[in-house]
Amino acid sequence: MDAFFPAAELGSRPVAATCATLGMIFCFARAPSGAGARLAIAFGPGAATVRALGPVFRGMVGEALGPREADRRMAVCVALFAFLAGANLAALAPWGMAPMAHPFLTCGMSLSFWTGAVLRGFSLHGMSFFALWAPAGLPAALAPVIVPVELASFVFRGVVIGGRVAANVTAGHLLVGLAGAFCAAAAPGVRPVFWVFFFALFALEAGVSLVQAYVVVVLLSATWEETGG
Repeated sequence: MDAFFPAAELGSRPVAATCATLGMIFCFARAPSGAGARLAIAFGPGAATVRALGPVFRGMVGEALGPREADRRMAVCVALFAFLAGANLAALAPWGMAPMAHPFLTCGMSLSFWTGAVLRGFSLHGMSFFALWAPAGLPAALAPVIVPVELASFVFRGVVIGGRVAANVTAGHLLVGLAGAFCAAAAPGVRPVFWVFFFALFALEAGVSLVQAYVVVVLLSATWEETGG
């Protein structure tokens, strides 16, 4: 559980956590149909996210696997980005839990996507899938050295993608937690300066949360491209 907001400033923890979480849910709720385009983008990013990110992910996957697979997997990319970004942003609520900071969750999720890409590659290419770890033109004398290294790098990638997310989220929350502790312990005369620094760091962490979600989708697309599936 994260507790980087000083309790003396925000009151009781349950009240602060509930209000902040409900506010985030409201900001991501679907707007009424007659609210207008600008309000729908601001308060209804469920459909707006698909409209904004759909072409981006479609183009990214299309370059790797072709337009047909891009149309099929665009929904997966958008859903994965929305899940990761939503979980990271909700974790920034006062005393909220950061699920993406747990390696078992992030590594398990990345490993499942990696396994799916490998199985898809085997189903499409058969035994020729093993040629992935033997680059074209590789001398036979170097194969016993290069192939195990390439294979180990490829296998560990399924865990590394999730591990880097957990490490970055943990580091960000620890940094924000330390800044919040300084705000609570600072003298009243200099406390506004610490609060300005705290909210600037908080905004930076929110941006990093979105970047992390996008990076995971990019790495997943790269894995699809490498495995051909």
